[in-house]
Amino acid sequence: MSERDDSEQSGGLTPGDPLGGDQPPPPEPPPLPDAPLGPPSMADDPPAEEPPPPAQPLPPPPPPAGYPPPQAPPPAGYPPPQAPPPTAYPPPQAPPAPTWQPPGAPPQAPAPQVGWSPPPPYTPRPPRPKGRHGQPIWDNGAELATWWSRVGALLLDGLIAFVPWIVLSVPLFVVDTTGTNIAGGIILGAGLLFAYVFYASVFMARGGERNGQTLGKQIVGIRVIRDDGDPYNFGTAFVREFLVRQLLFGIIGGLFFGLAQLLDYLWPLWDETNRALHDMIVSSHVVRADPPPTATGLPG
Repeated sequence: MSERDDSEQSGGLTPGDPLGGDQPPPPEPPPLPDAPLGPPSMADDPPAEEPPPPAQPLPPPPPPAGYPPPQAPPPAGYPPPQAPPPTAYPPPQAPPAPTWQPPGAPPQAPAPQVGWSPPPPYTPRPPRPKGRHGQPIWDNGAELATWWSRVGALLLDGLIAFVPWIVLSVPLFVVDTTGTNIAGGIILGAGLLFAYVFYASVFMARGGERNGQTLGKQIVGIRVIRDDGDPYNFGTAFVREFLVRQLLFGIIGGLFFGLAQLLDYLWPLWDETNRALHDMIVSSHVVRADPPPTATGLPG
């Protein structure tokens, strides 16, 4: 056989060929071990997984706000807490059941409870004793003034307080000169201001037996007294006569068609102690200026 034939049998590779015609064959892989017969052993199984640890119990929730914290139990050896002793007062008892009554019998009054007594019945105050002129007697022993005497004193005070200033100023207006007209206006304005604002306060502030009297009340024989017994001074008389009687009931009350002033004038007609509305506000009474009688029969 020729070299050509050898090269064809060797796959076309000749000795000395750079493609590795002279390389040795690859080594054979090692034989696999024979598998043992029979069931697989436990040693060949993978290790079993460990069970998870048991869950820890959750802590109890905190008590709500406003509750006291839980207290620990008392240590061993201490006596258990005792209940407080009962009070000395017995518990209230239900009223006894009503006994049977035949039909048509009047109902029985409930039995009185132990330790309770019914309140005394209301007894109205006895009427005040009357004076010599038929009017009630006040606490100081003086007889209250009548409504007609108060009206008469009011009319006299109006004449005494306003008429003289009008009489003095009219002649000055009659004379047709500028100076006399101005003087008449000043005299009339100042006189009316004094009569309306200060007249009653000035005369009521006099001391002695004339305290609480205007000139009209002095003529009629009545006077104003304070319920606390103190005499009138200029301040207290000014509050009663101008701020309350003239300003409140006269001017402000006149805005309601004069109803407030009319009620103030008429209120002594049905009041128990002959008071007007302004008397109630300032706590005063109008009494007769006569000397008070003896204390016999006066209310205590």
